[in-house]
Amino acid sequence: MLGVSRQFLVNLLERDEIPYHMVGTHRRIYVRDLLAYKAKRDSKRRQVLDELTRAEAEEGLYDLEPPDDRAE
Repeated sequence: MLGVSRQFLVNLLERDEIPYHMVGTHRRIYVRDLLAYKAKRDSKRRQVLDELTRAEAEEGLYDLEPPDDRAE
């Protein structure tokens, strides 16, 4: 659901970024907690991308033509 590796997920759990509980030796995550983490992560990503887009637009980077590097 998150599109991350198992080890990355384990690290998130150990840093208490996603709540979990242990059943024997296995970590269990409630889907509501997983979806809450995903929504928070996606919201942060969108905010950063919006800020980057706004900064580039203010600097006029969208108006520049890319260099023509094609060999003739």
